[in-house]
Formats: sequence, C-alpha cells, structure tokens
Amino acid sequence: MQDEIQWDERSDDSIPGPVDGPSDHDPDADEDFDSGPPQAIGAARRGTVKSQRSAELGELSRLIEYMAKMLVDLPEAVEVNEIIGENTTVIELKVAKSDLGKIIGKQGRTARAVRTILNGASTKLRKRTVLEIVE
Repeated sequence: MQDEIQWDERSDDSIPGPVDGPSDHDPDADEDFDSGPPQAIGAARRGTVKSQRSAELGELSRLIEYMAKMLVDLPEAVEVNEIIGENTTVIELKVAKSDLGKIIGKQGRTARAVRTILNGASTKLRKRTVLEIVE
C-alpha cells in the first residue's frame, strides 16, 4: 500500500486568507481590554486619572481584601483602596507594618501569587487591574 500526497495546483493568490475569508472575531468587542497605554498606572499616581472610592468595593477589590485578611495576623488593619482609571484599575493594599512580610512572602512569592490570581480574575471580567502593596 502506497500513500500518495496530492498537492493543489492553485497559486497562492487564490487561497483565501484571513483577510479574504469570513471572521468570527469582533475587533470592537475587546477594544476596552486591549487598548490603553501602560502609563495609566503612573497617571493614577499623579492624580490625572479619576480616583473613586466607592462605598462598596468592586469584586476584585473584595477578593484581594479577603485573601489579605486570611494571610495576616491583624485582619482588622487591612485596607483596600480602588483607583479606577480610564483603562486600568489600581488596587492598593495596605496592611499593618508587622504583616507586610506575610503579604510579600519570601522573595515576593506570595505577592506574585496574589497578583496572578488577580490577573486571572480580571482577565475573566475583561478588565485590566494592577495590585500595589502600600507600606
């Protein structure tokens, strides 16, 4: 039994590509998620981005607050502030000075893990969120 491969003799111009063929991807659907300069975080610090402190924190801020309270010795000292910008939301986490090492962890591993969870949750919600641990 011999397998034969037959090649199509058409030229490359006649093969429909991504430009010629229909696309299921809607580029406007993820406009808010993909657009925006990474400088929005610095702009939030400078005060040029709108800062809102809502009476009720957003879902992601409550997630960070819950995780922080589970990690520290003084959960009543945990404070979470949410700064909402045009493209990026900055979540500031403040804990007692004695608990700072528990939030950061050895070589920053705990902080990196918390940021990874935040990144996964914010991606699911189609938002861009950054965690800052404030001293």
